[in-house]
Amino acid sequence: MAKFFETSEDIKNLALTKFEETGLPQMGIELKLISVTKNKNVLKASKAGATVQYLTKKDAFLIIYEEAFDRLTDEGKEKLMEGALSNISYDTEK
Repeated sequence: MAKFFETSEDIKNLALTKFEETGLPQMGIELKLISVTKNKNVLKASKAGATVQYLTKKDAFLIIYEEAFDRLTDEGKEKLMEGALSNISYDTEK
């Protein structure tokens, strides 16, 4: 089982800045950042299930494999973060 830990400040700042640019926080979507010690993906964004959303009061999660993420260039980090966050969407029709 993966071990979870608090996300480092520099990664947290980048993620929150890029998340603000999506416009989702203005729609009431809240993001929870989780770092892991091992993962197949460097970044993975996912919607919280009903139970998890009830327990955490967060709508979306970004799971970060920090060891691999730190190896990227700054430009690579930004592009990968934008790509991961683009998977989170909000249906205004519903």
